[in-house]
Amino acid sequence: GGIMYGLSKREIESRVDEIVAYAELQKFIDDPVRTYSSGMYMRLGFSLAVHTEPDILLVDEVLAVGDAAFVHRCRETVSELKRKGTTLLLVTHDLDSVERWCDEAVWLTGGVVRERGTPRRVIDSYLAAVTDKEGKALDSENSLSVESETSSGAEEASEHSDKGSGEGDKRWGNRKVEIVDVKMINSSGDTSWIFSEEDSVEIVLKYQIHKAVSSLVFGIGLLRGDGLVVHGNNTEIEKVDVPLPDFEDSSAEFPLEGVVKYKLDRIGLLEGTYYLDVASHSETGAPFDYHHMTHKFSIRSKLKLQGLFSPKRSWEFEVAYDTQTPSLERKSSGVLK
Repeated sequence: GGIMYGLSKREIESRVDEIVAYAELQKFIDDPVRTYSSGMYMRLGFSLAVHTEPDILLVDEVLAVGDAAFVHRCRETVSELKRKGTTLLLVTHDLDSVERWCDEAVWLTGGVVRERGTPRRVIDSYLAAVTDKEGKALDSENSLSVESETSSGAEEASEHSDKGSGEGDKRWGNRKVEIVDVKMINSSGDTSWIFSEEDSVEIVLKYQIHKAVSSLVFGIGLLRGDGLVVHGNNTEIEKVDVPLPDFEDSSAEFPLEGVVKYKLDRIGLLEGTYYLDVASHSETGAPFDYHHMTHKFSIRSKLKLQGLFSPKRSWEFEVAYDTQTPSLERKSSGVLK
């Protein structure tokens, strides 16, 4: 490999120990390369490349392999090469690395240049396209799920007017009050299944009343992918009366339609995939129509916080000394006193 890079045998011999140590392969360097894992092979290749003092360095996803210490060492090396004026061509899906090191970014899709320019602008365009694609996929998935459940349960609803229809683990109930459409609305007023933690979210349920009921409760649940309920509420808990028609009025013709909206001023969830549960039931808990984990949505965030919830927060510093770090004030979302 060193000879291919233009090094002489003497130059290779003088650097081999340093190359092997950098790749952390001292225990394996005498083993055949065919026995190496892909990570070991890439680490050795990267170490060899950076120790040839290249004028141009092509790096392909190498920062994704190795333990934390090796990745940190790679980043320091890349930063040092850039300071020396080495031309770096970085091929990666790590957007943070693109923004950190690159002066120009090119977004390729299927070998075609989609956009080229400053890293921040290209990254934003790329993320917008990814979000749009994922949103369409979620919308299609959720729509097909509702249509399938609605069609499979329509015939059974009349046969099980007083008992659960037993349709399965995803949807059940007698359909006296049927939820026929579910939407999530973002801060811009558009239907979406992808949000940021700062977004306000309005959950809109369209329902139909097929038979007279004495009471009606609507419930909402937000669940993590493993089924953990991260938020649950219903109109009975908050003492909200759901408007019902006068069923004794003979002029009422079924089905009767209505819409219920539940708004969260700030959804506040950390990045991940979640599910929306919606339900209509009586005050006694008898289910009319329960949708369980049939509506999927995602939260996207630039912050890598830990846990489930992203509360409103700030940082504040009170110091009894003069400070020469004005950048600290810019980085903090709180106040530097």
